[in-house]
Amino acid sequence: MTEEKLRTGGCLCGKSRYQTKGDTPRAIMCHCRYCQTYTGSAFGTQVWFPEDKVTLTSGELSKYENNTESADDEAQSIPLDNDAKAVNIGTGVRVDGRIEGAETSDISGTLTGTLKSSNINISNKGVFSGDMSGQEITISGSVDGEINSDDYLIVNNSANIKGVIEYASLQVSYGARIQGTLRHRGSVQSYTPVTDDEVKDEMNNENQEGDQ
Repeated sequence: MTEEKLRTGGCLCGKSRYQTKGDTPRAIMCHCRYCQTYTGSAFGTQVWFPEDKVTLTSGELSKYENNTESADDEAQSIPLDNDAKAVNIGTGVRVDGRIEGAETSDISGTLTGTLKSSNINISNKGVFSGDMSGQEITISGSVDGEINSDDYLIVNNSANIKGVIEYASLQVSYGARIQGTLRHRGSVQSYTPVTDDEVKDEMNNENQEGDQ
């Protein structure tokens, strides 16, 4: 009986390593725009192995689904940092699909789809469209969709949000733009926005009291 050949490999960052057994039943060179983007070339080389022929020897993977140009769903696995389990989408990077399982997700590029992470940060250059859920969420960029925060949600002054927001604790900085529905877990607290004239009157009153 011929012994199956073992091969090892891993992600570019080195956080995750794997081992395959035997030969691949299928290998292709794909020329879709997604493969061209992540390889920086005219094509991407892909090989397939049966699930029982692949063993993850170190690290941990998070999974998201990508919609290809042919309208088929393609599952992708990305490495999670062994310590922080962090996912980062940098400026200029576009991802369509589903990300879940990360402790921290930092979005400075464009993400369309579903994002489930304990801690989420959408930077001032970040753009998100879809459904987002996490414990602690900070938004400084653009979000169009549904936000579900189990703990607290911080909306900075550069944020532009359209959609449905469900939260336990909410902090909104002056200048942030929110269009949609706010749903608070627990008792609903109403407030009256303070106008610029009211702020000026209050400051004038404080100055007059200080001069007396």
